[in-house]
Amino acid sequence: MLEALSQSAAWLIRVSTGFVYPVAVLREVKGVKYGTFVEPGNRLRLVVEVSSPSPDGESCWAFKGTGFVDKQVAVAGRLKLAAYKLADRMVEGDKYDRDLVEYLRRKWTWLTSGRLTSRVDPALREPV
Repeated sequence: MLEALSQSAAWLIRVSTGFVYPVAVLREVKGVKYGTFVEPGNRLRLVVEVSSPSPDGESCWAFKGTGFVDKQVAVAGRLKLAAYKLADRMVEGDKYDRDLVEYLRRKWTWLTSGRLTSRVDPALREPV
């Protein structure tokens, strides 16, 4: 369930920035609480919101996330993800960035083609 929250936050970063940061990695988790069990066949609905700016000056994003089964909380916690371009970290990283962004855009299109709903706040174009 924590992995699902982390992946949802990573997608929020990518989509909110127009895929400027193709790589998003989990840096920190705090206050995770588990509630109800997610039984096979149940649907885990995730809500991930940007919570506060990171004071460390990196492209870090802080989130509050909650997972629900029906109306019961299954997981809740705070996460921090770092987002970056490979071009900023390695030689010829821009080539890998292009390939990765192309792949991620195709995957996002598949994920959102009637299989789930997504809402991205246009004000989130920059990392906090």
